[in-house]
Formats: sequence, structure tokens, C-alpha cells
Amino acid sequence: MVSKKIEVTLVSGRTLQQGIGLEIGKSSKEYINSVTYVEISQKDSDLLELKKDSPVEITTCQGKINLYWRVAEGLPPGLIFVPYGLWINQIIGTDTTSTGTPDFKSVKATISATIDQKVLTCAELIKKMRGEP
Repeated sequence: MVSKKIEVTLVSGRTLQQGIGLEIGKSSKEYINSVTYVEISQKDSDLLELKKDSPVEITTCQGKINLYWRVAEGLPPGLIFVPYGLWINQIIGTDTTSTGTPDFKSVKATISATIDQKVLTCAELIKKMRGEP
């Protein structure tokens, strides 16, 4: 079940923690923790009435994912950031406009609080990608 939602602009990029996690291994807890969250402004967090341990749902025209959330100081309202990784790839389009790289910046999305939802593990996400139950 989803509650309030707001329209946002999604950007994605590399982070130091993600790089450290990659060196340890993509199946490591450090890596998984470094790519399964979204940064959101305090104002948007308050507007959505987010609960501390409840994930959020991010939806684009490509699909939707659940991620953990954290407030990023200085991030303006209406802008969210998600580190590169398997989770964000589920909602980024495949069109590269002949550049070889999909657009990871300025993606229109909605974000909402979730109730009784969870962030999928890597194994669960891969099963979902394969269309397995």
C-alpha cells in the first residue's frame, strides 16, 4: 500500500561508499547498503510523513522500486539522489540516444511512503528480473 506521493527529479551517480563496497564485492553487505537508499530533502521527507524504518517507493515510466531513505542536508525539495546499482537500474530507461549510456540524470519520478513494503534483497531482485515467482 502506498500513501502520499510527490513528483520529483531523480539523479543517480557514484558515491565513495559504493566504490568501497565494489572493492569488497557486489554481494557484500557494504555494497548492498551503499546502493539501496535514496537521499531526499528534509522538506520532502516531512511532506511525505516518512517513518524512520519504512522504505519509500520510487516510480518512473520504467517501473518502481522500494528503497531505504535518508535526509540529505542541502538537497533541494523536489530532487532525489540514488547511487548507481542494480536497484536504480530497474527504473532507468534503456534508451541511450546513441551515446551508449542511459540517462541517469533529470529522470521524472514520483516518491511515496510505503506501508508493509520492503526493499528487495539482491537475490529477490534478480528473481523478479527473471520473472520468477
